[in-house]
Parts: sequence; C-alpha cells; structure tokens
Amino acid sequence: MRDQRLFSRRLALLGVAAMLAAPPALAEGPIDVGEPPAGKALIVFFRRWGWGGGAVPFMVREGESDVGALANANYFVIVADPGWHTYWVRSEKKVPMNIELEADETYYVQCEMGTGWLLYQPMLMPSEQRVFDELSATLHRSKASNTASTGDGTKPPASPR
Repeated sequence: MRDQRLFSRRLALLGVAAMLAAPPALAEGPIDVGEPPAGKALIVFFRRWGWGGGAVPFMVREGESDVGALANANYFVIVADPGWHTYWVRSEKKVPMNIELEADETYYVQCEMGTGWLLYQPMLMPSEQRVFDELSATLHRSKASNTASTGDGTKPPASPR
C-alpha cells in the first residue's frame, strides 16, 4: 500500500513537471525559409507555443480554400501571387487579415490568441522576421494544404525541418 502511494505521488509530480515544462528546443539558430520564386511572394504563417488554446489547431483560409493548419508552436510557408490577399481564421467569429503582397518579398504572419466569449480567439497579424527568428528554436514545420492557392502551383521552398 505504501509503495502504491509513493508511486502515485511520483507519477503526479512527473505529470506536473511535464505540464510546466517549456516545449523542447528543436535547433539552434533561425530557420531558413528560402527565397520566393521569381515574380511571387513568400508568406510564413507561424504560431508561438502557449497554453491559451494550445490544444486546438486553427485552419488558415483564403476565401473558401484551406491554406494550412496552425497548431501550437507550428509554422508553414506558402507561395502567393503579388496583390491583395485576405487570410482568415475562425473560432467564435471570423477574423480576416488583409495584406498586399509584392513580388520577390517574404512576409511573416503570426497567429496570436485573444479571448472570445467562450473560447480563445485566434487572430492573424503581420509580423517580422526578427520575431520568427526568436521563436524558431521552438517551432515545428507543418505542411500547407494542397488546396492552397499558390499561383502557378509551385511548392514552397524546402526547409531543413
């Protein structure tokens, strides 16, 4: 009986330690997302690690097309045509973000968690390479959706992870 209580206490302590631990570091240094193809723009969507809404992935969409899913501590990269684009995510409400893309440029878009009436509300916001680089040691690469509008259908540049 005493051994069982001791085992239960140790198991509980391990569970608490695992919940409080930061996400594991994946690599040192910034992630190289590559360069956009000629005449196209590159967009890096990313979401930092956090407890708020952490178990829920959010689908990034353009129009009715899925662009990619952002889970906790994930990023994905797409290629897009220059011009105005509207990307959005939805939880309790649809939150759009308009962005004007220029050819041969790389853009960073961060998904942040706000509060809604009942659920965490994801929001897409323009960001900077500096912020992405600071978080890159904790980010996992996820795939962009096959239905993502990438202009001529070119795939995003490969990444080391």
